[in-house]
Amino acid sequence: MLLVNYIQYLSEKDPKKTGRNMSLCGLIHHLNRYDTNSISFKNLTKEYVIGFISYLKTAQQEHCNTEKPLSPNTQAYYCKILKWCLNCAVFDDIILINPMDKVRTEEKPKQKITEREFLTAESN
Repeated sequence: MLLVNYIQYLSEKDPKKTGRNMSLCGLIHHLNRYDTNSISFKNLTKEYVIGFISYLKTAQQEHCNTEKPLSPNTQAYYCKILKWCLNCAVFDDIILINPMDKVRTEEKPKQKITEREFLTAESN
């Protein structure tokens, strides 16, 4: 079974989870850009995951008017979603171990703390 086919299956499994499904579609998009041949689970290794993480660090967003790099938070989010997908594959007995668990923390993208501003109603 191919990794992207399994992720597609996960996105179709629960159509009510639209936010997660959009994220899974984004992950599939970037996996296809990273590896046009689509890797199978039997060939999925820690090195493949590290290569995908390296790709994310240089990947461009195509849906913007001008291409710009993925933010560190988006990179970290795609890694988090990939880890979730691989954990599901372990649970479904497709793979024995999650190769993402073998990737060192310092090799993974770090989320940046962002400051949020909230609109408040001003009273007269």
